[in-house]
Amino acid sequence: MRKLLIKKIVCSLIFIQNALGAEAIVISFRAPLLNERSDESKTLQVLRKGEKIYIADTDLKDPSYPEYLETIDRSGRTAFIKREYLKIIWKDERENSTNINYINASTGHDSTDFRPEEPIPATYPFETREFTRLNVSLAIGSNPKGPYTYSENIGQQNFSYETGARFLYQRKADFDQVDRLYFGLFGSVASVTNKVDFTTGGSSKENRSLFRLGPIVSFDFYKTQKHLLNLGTGFSWNHHRSTITVSQTGLGEEERLFTGFSLSPFIQSQFAFRNFYPNADFTLGSELSFYLPHTQTAGSDPEFDRYWSSESPNEFQQTLRLQAQFYMGINFKY
Repeated sequence: MRKLLIKKIVCSLIFIQNALGAEAIVISFRAPLLNERSDESKTLQVLRKGEKIYIADTDLKDPSYPEYLETIDRSGRTAFIKREYLKIIWKDERENSTNINYINASTGHDSTDFRPEEPIPATYPFETREFTRLNVSLAIGSNPKGPYTYSENIGQQNFSYETGARFLYQRKADFDQVDRLYFGLFGSVASVTNKVDFTTGGSSKENRSLFRLGPIVSFDFYKTQKHLLNLGTGFSWNHHRSTITVSQTGLGEEERLFTGFSLSPFIQSQFAFRNFYPNADFTLGSELSFYLPHTQTAGSDPEFDRYWSSESPNEFQQTLRLQAQFYMGINFKY
């Protein structure tokens, strides 16, 4: 039985050498053997770099050298392999035309080598992670309607939209393994100008400025290669500066500065079109803020008692206020 088995093996080797014309060495990291001459066909076997195979003599005699060369797999089935994955052993000067290492012409490296470069990136096995984000945006919001409590009757009010700029700096939470939870710092500056006309003919102009700063936590609820939806919440400490100028024809005008502080929790949503520019996203967002009641105080007593509040002339009181804001900007990623 043993002699018969050896005889079959010898006959098989002789058959293979007669049917297949030349030896070849795999030069790519991995090389699939396919059942047809197409990348879309079924993979029969995967060869490693340095393995030796035999190529059909008919393909070697073809002057154009087809892209896929005929061979056999470990089971003796007919298979095909890409010519670029092989170095054929011609035993003459033709071997000089093929490098011993495979390099893909379009990528510039071995496209079959899936091993990460050393040292292994901190983000492995993930492709990328956005550890730090800096968002800079322009914003427009509803007007903080609620003028100073004047002693004169108001005839007409002219309110404009609040405009300004905002920034958002965030870093990924260290314990987050899915790259979705971020903590950071929020800040903004905004201003608005309102005008009030009195029934007696006088008028008042209110220039309001607002500076905000506070913590924020956000989570990426929806995330793809092209889009991202982030929802966040936090609160801010606010510094209010209101310059109120009252004027009356024939009497002149008086300008007073009121300042104060407040606290406002907020919720926000941000939709990003990712990587519209390298390492930068284009963002659209909205914010809903709740300004708690607060008082702004003037630094001096009024001169025109006619216009200022008779009860609290040095105080500008604001009640609980809800404000909606929309913004557009760029999200830089580090």
